Amino acid sequence: MARNGTNRNGLDKHRTHLANQRTFLAYTRTALGVVVLAAFIFKFTSPIVGLPLGAVTLVISFIIFLYGIKSFKQIRETINHH
Repeated sequence: MARNGTNRNGLDKHRTHLANQRTFLAYTRTALGVVVLAAFIFKFTSPIVGLPLGAVTLVISFIIFLYGIKSFKQIRETINHH
């Protein structure tokens, strides 16, 4: 217990959950940015170059998003068990 009677462990856990959520949102934002890049590639390059490069870029954005979900869930479980 802190001097003012609050439970510091509870506040620390809450702050850690919030940080985990912010990190997940950063992964989501990054994945969406890569999707925008893929759209730019599709629209403004020749089909010979743009189609495969845009497809690879979309796959990369999907991988970033899935990694963000996986990381968020793992960290959430770690926080909840401590």
